[in-house]
Amino acid sequence: MNTAFRFIYLLLVTALLTASCTSQTPATPTLIDIENAVEVLPTEIKDPITVPSETPTEVQKEVLVISTNTPVPTSTDLPAIIGTPLPEKSDVITASNYASLKKVGQWGRGSIEGVAFSPDGKSFIAASGLGWSIYNRDNLEQPPQWVGFNEPILFSGIKFSMDGKIVRLDPIHDEKVWLKRFPSGETPDSVSGTIWREQKGTSDYSALTVQSPDGIKVFKSRVEFGYFEDIFSEEKTIREMFDANNNLLYSFRDDIPYVTYSDRNGPEGCDLSVFSPCGNALMSLATAPVKVLFSDDGKTLSILYSIHGYGWGSREFSYIRIYDSANGDLIGAVGGFTKPVQDFDYAPDGKYLLVGFVDGSLSLWDISNNSSAFGARHMNSPINRIEYSPDSKYLFIQRGDELEVRLTENGSLVSRYNAAQFAISSFRSVLALGDDEGNIQIRDIDSGKGIRSIKAHEDMIYSLAFSEDGLYLASSGRDCNIKLWDMETGKLLHYFEETVVDAYDIEAPSRIFSTYLEFVPKKNMLIGFGSWGTVVNWNVNSGATNYLIQSNALTYYNGMMTLKPHFPEYFSVDETNNKFYINEVGFDLSTGSESGTYQPPSNPPNGCAPVGPQSLDKQLLFTIGYDAHLGQICILNALTMELLSTFDTPWGGWPYLSPDGKQLIVTAGGSTVYVYQIAR
Repeated sequence: MNTAFRFIYLLLVTALLTASCTSQTPATPTLIDIENAVEVLPTEIKDPITVPSETPTEVQKEVLVISTNTPVPTSTDLPAIIGTPLPEKSDVITASNYASLKKVGQWGRGSIEGVAFSPDGKSFIAASGLGWSIYNRDNLEQPPQWVGFNEPILFSGIKFSMDGKIVRLDPIHDEKVWLKRFPSGETPDSVSGTIWREQKGTSDYSALTVQSPDGIKVFKSRVEFGYFEDIFSEEKTIREMFDANNNLLYSFRDDIPYVTYSDRNGPEGCDLSVFSPCGNALMSLATAPVKVLFSDDGKTLSILYSIHGYGWGSREFSYIRIYDSANGDLIGAVGGFTKPVQDFDYAPDGKYLLVGFVDGSLSLWDISNNSSAFGARHMNSPINRIEYSPDSKYLFIQRGDELEVRLTENGSLVSRYNAAQFAISSFRSVLALGDDEGNIQIRDIDSGKGIRSIKAHEDMIYSLAFSEDGLYLASSGRDCNIKLWDMETGKLLHYFEETVVDAYDIEAPSRIFSTYLEFVPKKNMLIGFGSWGTVVNWNVNSGATNYLIQSNALTYYNGMMTLKPHFPEYFSVDETNNKFYINEVGFDLSTGSESGTYQPPSNPPNGCAPVGPQSLDKQLLFTIGYDAHLGQICILNALTMELLSTFDTPWGGWPYLSPDGKQLIVTAGGSTVYVYQIAR
């Protein structure tokens, strides 16, 4: 990936560094320690992917692995073209044939944005911006019917008409309200006089009001602002129930969670968790009701909580609580910070909740038993990272703590692993996986078989990197150690030298986390980037530090003055020009000396980013569009920056080109992959 592409990509995609650590300096390992850290994995993998029939209130630590010599369809392979062979003889994309570039595949259905029961209770839907999955409640063993929309839709809520014939998709702000026939997804000619299955209420920035279906109760919530020392917050959520005459019936008595600074950001370094000259930056944030529904019979009340003020699109910290509406007693809960909820709806009989989760799964929740009666996952969670295998045979898609391995010839799922980080060897068909407990698995990509398991770190793996020849693997972890491993034996070769900085100049030195590692080919160097924008270059053979660059705090952050110091977050290596960049500032890769700022091309066309992947003939540049070309991919002449062509993509996803130059993919809506090839 060239420097400009990676730099702009990192500017568009913010990486949330989640970390915690212990301040103790680790002891030097003995030979016995090293031997005990290595375990050879079994050659056969016995744990197949399964769609759970029950979705727990909190996510369980379950390793999801499938490995077969012949890929088999799974429930996640149902969308559109997944599993369908793409054109076998696709040409390399060049300046002479780019006009024949055509969308040949759609892998994924998108993330759940809303869920809803039909008024008769016989079916329910989970909808994304690309379409909806329809579940037949009388035959839940069968996969849902997928109906795609004729154009992508951004919406904040979904409702059925009372006759079940029309579905309304409400806008996020003041945009267009979308109406669709059910189940076809077609646009109706007229909906005048339509009565909707919804409850009366109002909402604004900090308050929400909902009336029960029989009109005798009114739920009200608000966020009060002030300084609340006991919870170290400036926010407090008030929830109350009133009668129709506005007389207070009761206040809700259950304590609701607050999202702390560490929940949102994690510690900054190993020995210094966080620092700010202004305590306001570290305040806990209140979770508050963002959606409230009474059951149709009025007996129960369910509330979806999320961080106040984060908007509909943010559900990173969200959960549902179920109450007895007569007295406000808490009778159930679904989801949590480790299993956040996107949306929910009541079944018409009031006995079940339909819950859609951020990770693309859903659950039919039995309220009386406080358990899941049905669970499935046919939608997708957001994509964090995409990478091709060097031979272009596989596509690796990171979604949260899960890694999908798919065949590029048809998108079918070959393997899925529980992994916080991964690295692909460019020398052999080997994959390294790092989990949140410090373990590294080495697997053969083609067969999925385990080669070995290494207990590498005492906490989460932050980064993995193979050397160019595939003989070595570098790893960094939340335990603040950086290690070099021999891939032939799995043995630890040595630690890399620790790095300690006083980032805020307050006489509080701390070891840094290294959240990104990369070997520098043919230079016997490993370079890392981590806490407070710190870059370290080490000698691979000895682990000694070659040079250290400590970044200064930014005066402005996201265009605004900042009370809490922020540091550069973006790093890229330009091997071709022997440079690396911290934000826009360039440095010499060999010496670490500053070498000027990044200079983008001076004449890109309006509405097209100046960087992106290049075709193998170096004649074409594929870039993301904005403004006039929002929702499009621009194809530019890589030499003159002339705009040659554009094509539409939902919400303007980022383009990636396979190493063999034959396949261009675009991430659509953050969770779906669109595939483009030369059509013969």
